[in-house]
Amino acid sequence: MTSVTASFGNIGLTYNFTDKLFLVGKMYGDIYALTTESRTAVGSHDTSQYSRYIYDNSSFNYETRLHYNPDLGENFTLTGFIGLHVLRNKYEYVGSTNERRTYRS
Repeated sequence: MTSVTASFGNIGLTYNFTDKLFLVGKMYGDIYALTTESRTAVGSHDTSQYSRYIYDNSSFNYETRLHYNPDLGENFTLTGFIGLHVLRNKYEYVGSTNERRTYRS
């Protein structure tokens, strides 16, 4: 058995201080989860076993920018910004396998 769950999305906002100065903030998220499970029955040709593994991944990006766009005359405009970006990744893994061995004499 395999089970997969995935979701992603983003959100953002802009705040205008003036016509020439504004702040932008954005967040992006990505979440992924995978569960695997396998069984081999008692009495089968292979050694009987049960295993289950869980993988969880998440990634979040945070971004902020301050923009300044002044007019420098009738034919010139300056466009500039300064920003900050933070990336947070998380990875978790949990798993186990159990085997049952039968010995005959």
